[in-house]
This record gives sequence, structure tokens and C-alpha cells, in this order.
Amino acid sequence: MLKAIGVILLSAAVVGCSSTSPSPVGPWTVTSVSPVRGSTAGGTLLTIVGSGFQSGTTVTIGGVKQVLSSFGGSTVLYLTTTAQEAGIAEMVITGRQGQVERFAGAFEFTPPQTFDFNGSWEGVGTREGRPGPLPRSSHLEIRLAINGDVVTSIGITCDGISPALPGPLVVSHGAFSATTADGVVVISGRIVSDRQAIGTVETTECSDTTWDVTKQ
Repeated sequence: MLKAIGVILLSAAVVGCSSTSPSPVGPWTVTSVSPVRGSTAGGTLLTIVGSGFQSGTTVTIGGVKQVLSSFGGSTVLYLTTTAQEAGIAEMVITGRQGQVERFAGAFEFTPPQTFDFNGSWEGVGTREGRPGPLPRSSHLEIRLAINGDVVTSIGITCDGISPALPGPLVVSHGAFSATTADGVVVISGRIVSDRQAIGTVETTECSDTTWDVTKQ
């Protein structure tokens, strides 16, 4: 099993992976994948660093096509993992002309409750329907403190305003949430890797907002 580390270095020689080439061999190299494990519930934000990537490249993990969240030019691919069963999975990169490279054991799916939640988390938010993270000074900043698998404090600033949020919140199976008396989810979150958590906020100041945080 892969250990809980943040980056794995990959090459065909190092991991003993095979490659096939229905057309010419893929022109890219993959030097790192980060993180190397994530939640079986999906949602892990994955960064693949290398060279020679092209628009139209696709990535599968465990035989399942992944969601490419953005194309970082020829050196970086960003994707969000889909939900899968627990286990170590092969990553396959396919170029737009059919070139294929395989990387065995590149990623591990693990139940979210296996992650260590405890510590300080910080990040930013993105309003639904608007591209990319908004500037920190103009929208949302979020800070979480988790102790004993309980969210003991939540600090959110939206356009300079800090809305009141309920707490503490128990982290159960890697997730937590708070609702109003009429059932509106004010804030929700879930841990998707050893150092990443994602969620939503729905308040007057921060409507239709998603967030992601990193463990400090």
C-alpha cells in the first residue's frame, strides 16, 4: 500500500509500467503526481507534472476517465478524481492522436475516515458560475481548526464580512455539515486527501460558494 505522502515521482523505468503505442509513443513525460492517495468518494484535486502535454489529452485512473479541471499548458494537468472502490490504481494518459502511456500504482483510493483530519486548514472560495478562484481580497477566505475529529472553529471572511456559523461540528466518515432550522445547509465539507478538503457555503454573504482548503 502506498504511504500517506504528498508526491510520487513516476517514470516508466521506476514504477515498472508498460506502455503501448497504437500510434507513435506518447511525447510526454510524467515526473510527479500529487497527492498520491485520495478519498474513495472522489473529489481529490490531483496535479500531474511533466512535459509534452497537449490539449485533448485524457487521463483514466483505475479504468475510469477523470475530470480534467484545467489544462496547465505542456507541463501540468489538473484533474478531480471520480469516486472509486478502495485500492491502488493504474493511471493511463492518452494523447489526442491515440498515444498511450501507463503508470502502474500511481494512485491509491482509500476511505475518507482513514485520513488524519486534525490540525489547521486554510484556503479560498469560488462562487458558482464564475471561473477560477476569486482574489482573496474580494471574496472568501476560510480557516478551519479540527481537533479530536471535531471542527472546533470555522473562520470565514466574505468581501470583508465574517458571517456567524454554527459549531462545533463532528467529522463523520470524513465529512461535516451544519444546517439551519429549515434544513438549509449553511456549510458542508469533506476531507478528500491527507492535505485537502472541499466544501460549500450558503449564507447571505457567501451564496453559492464552493471552497477548498489545505492542511497547514
